[in-house]
Amino acid sequence: MNNEQDIYDIPTLKTGLLHTADGHTTCLTCGARFEPDEVYPCDGHYYTAAKAAAHHSEILQLESGRAVACSIQDGSGQLFQMQLYMPDTLTAEAVREKFIESGDVIYKLVLAALTGDKRLAQQSLGQLDETEGKAL
Repeated sequence: MNNEQDIYDIPTLKTGLLHTADGHTTCLTCGARFEPDEVYPCDGHYYTAAKAAAHHSEILQLESGRAVACSIQDGSGQLFQMQLYMPDTLTAEAVREKFIESGDVIYKLVLAALTGDKRLAQQSLGQLDETEGKAL
């Protein structure tokens, strides 16, 4: 996968996800493979293969804590990537869970902060509040 010989149709390229004949979903960017009828758990929440494929998050062990590597994939490849230091496993797991759940909103908040777009920040904070309300 991800070599010059691979040829994909337009819908596959737009989503960045390859749906194979055996029902699996594979991320074209990183090669992660997702089972068709399986949900993916993360700290008490469950996510569809599509959500898990789009919002990647991994906890990395460091000498003095943990790093949470987060990225968002889209049809053109990697849209967003960040890595955050966390002092302990519990905090790292909370960050990982929140990113998988709300990575698109987090991306918009970072973009708003970097560009000074107050309207985008307010809209994104509203979306984050809505997702918090669903979890309660």
